[in-house]
Amino acid sequence: MDWDAHGTRFTRVGLTLAEARVVLGVTARTSTSEIRKLYHRMALANHPDKLPFEAGSHEAAAASQTLMKARVAFETVMKAKEGKVGARAHTGESGSQ
Repeated sequence: MDWDAHGTRFTRVGLTLAEARVVLGVTARTSTSEIRKLYHRMALANHPDKLPFEAGSHEAAAASQTLMKARVAFETVMKAKEGKVGARAHTGESGSQ
């Protein structure tokens, strides 16, 4: 279990490699440094402390969710670049049935 920016619990959402690439807007040929730059831009654009919304508002919650999804997508893509993601992620299959 992880905690979001507002101190509430959330369950980490797993993404396939294909879904993660769509979230970040990258391809298999995108360089590691470019992936980091894109993630950093996305994180700054959706960070709750950087937004003019009131804490607890719908907009702030949506931005926080987008930030969390981007973080999971970044971790997934970077693990794939390092060769640490299993075959399921490369084929786009999820582990659930």
